[in-house]
This record gives sequence, C-alpha cells and structure tokens, in this order.
Amino acid sequence: MSSCTGAATSQAPASTACSRCSASRWRGSRCPRRRWPGCGSSSPSRSGGPRHGAWIPEPPVLPDDLFGPGSPLRVIGHRGAAAFAPENTLPSFEHAVRVGADAVELDLHRSADGHLMVIHDPSLPRTTDGTGEVEALTRDELRPFDAGYHFTTDHGKTFAFRGKGVGIPTLEEVLETVGDLPVIAEIKSAAAGRELGAWLQRSGNRADRERILVGGFERKEVEPASRHARWHCAYQDELRTYVLLGKVGLGRRFAPAGCAAAMLPERQGALRIVTPRFVRRVHADGMGVFVWTVNHPDDMRRLLDWGVDGLVSDAPGRARRILDEREVGRDAAA
Repeated sequence: MSSCTGAATSQAPASTACSRCSASRWRGSRCPRRRWPGCGSSSPSRSGGPRHGAWIPEPPVLPDDLFGPGSPLRVIGHRGAAAFAPENTLPSFEHAVRVGADAVELDLHRSADGHLMVIHDPSLPRTTDGTGEVEALTRDELRPFDAGYHFTTDHGKTFAFRGKGVGIPTLEEVLETVGDLPVIAEIKSAAAGRELGAWLQRSGNRADRERILVGGFERKEVEPASRHARWHCAYQDELRTYVLLGKVGLGRRFAPAGCAAAMLPERQGALRIVTPRFVRRVHADGMGVFVWTVNHPDDMRRLLDWGVDGLVSDAPGRARRILDEREVGRDAAA
C-alpha cells in the first residue's frame, strides 16, 4: 500500500495529523482517515470555502489497492451496525463510526424523484411502519416513515428506536454522517445503478466519489455505476464462475477483470466458499477478500487466521475488539 499523498507543507500546523494514525492497527501512513481532505482538522467541512486562516490539505490521490490484498479496511459495518441500531439508518452508521469501523456497507434504491435512498428492501414493511415500494415514492413521501419501528434487541419486548424520528436516509446524509470513512454501496435495482452512475459523474466532491466501492448481485444493475466508480467488487455471476472453477481445479483459467475486491459469504448453502486456499488464490489475482456477514467471535478469529482482509459485520465493535486483541498479542510476542 502506498503512502498517502497530499501531505502537509511547512505551513501546516502539527495538530492536523490524524489521531488514529498512531494506532498500531493502521500501520502508520496506511490510515484511511489520512486520505480525505479535512482529516485531523477540528471541523472538516464538505461544502463551502475554507474557514479564514484554516489550513486545507491538498486533495489526496488514493491508491488503487485500497480494497486490495492487505487492505487496512479490516472492519466494515454491515448496514452500519445492524445488531445495535436499525439497519441502514443514521443511528446505525453513527454507532459504526463510534466503535471503530474502518468502512461501512449500505444498500441503495432510487426514489421516484431520483434520490438515492439507503434501504435494503424494495418495499417498506420489513424495516419501517410504511407500505409500498421505495421506487414508487418520492423522497419527501418516504421521509415520514419510521425506520426504527421494528428494531428490537430483546425479541419484541422493547423497541428503543420506535417513534424517535429515525427515517430512511439519503446517500448524501450517510456520507456526511460517516465523515471520511470509505463506503461500500450495494446496488439493489437497475434504477439505483443508473442513478448512482449519474451521481458519480456529477458529484463535485472528489473525496466522496473516490471513497465509494460499488457492488451488487446483478451485473446489469451494477455496471451503469461501476463504469464511473473508482472501485467495484467482482460481479456475483463472475464470483460464481470463479468459485466453481476453483472447486474443480480450473481456477487459473478465469479471474474477474478490473475488480478491487471479492465480497462474499463464507458459505453458500452446503458449499464452503472461503478457505485459506481460496483466500490465497483471490490475493494472487489482486483482489481483497471481504466476508459477510460475520458476527460470532470464533468465526471472526478463524477468518482472520485464514488471511481475509475485511470482516463485514452487524457488530463492528466486536470485530474491532478482536482485531485490537490480536494486535496486542502480536506486539507482546514480538
């Protein structure tokens, strides 16, 4: 991994250094938080001009292998922190940031008036108190629905987020909430793919454009966005071919082209996908390995032992603690 560019000049005050870069898990200059304009400043701003007298670093050029083998993005908050707050909501993403996620994963649908809405399902009933299809409603029509209505951590005894004004956020709102963290955007429909592609083209904020990795299950849905994105995951049809050819000893005949990462489950039904050998093969083909959805500590430890790059988890704080424990143990053994 190359070092961050856009380093401070002689006019930069010492206080602009990112506080997280000193943590052993970031290996110094590899901290993603040093890659984004405003990192380390007391009040980074996404819009408007610089504050009077403020030092604004040059926009960095991000390395092509940020999501590749050896990625520093070890903990990815699945839909934010879906075990502790309603999935794909601002409280969920706030929780992920607070407990030390290195990146977050989210899902995108398009509203009827062209906004990128962060919600997993095409319809509203599972995660909100509303009914209907997301793409049939405008952003303002989606706003009143309670996205915390069904969330419970005690099997329905209490609903801590019900009636608290938790709504369905837009992509821009999530980007603002997670600060400088990279975002893995899973496209859930063809309309969302086209809209994200258009958004990537017109967005004036390079840091926002370049920290988004685009993924999804269907090539036809993802391609309109991936052709304008800095990074994209291997398409699911490519991954299926890649996995199955590897199982029959023909893995060297095919590798997904131009993909930054493979995001996949450890198992698909009875088929085990992720093994130490599989991880080595993916790394040899230049991709990082990010496994979803990993919530049990034993699974986290085993996958890390096998060399996976990132854990996509509903409990990012748990994954963060396990990684920190491993770093402490490694330092003690050195």
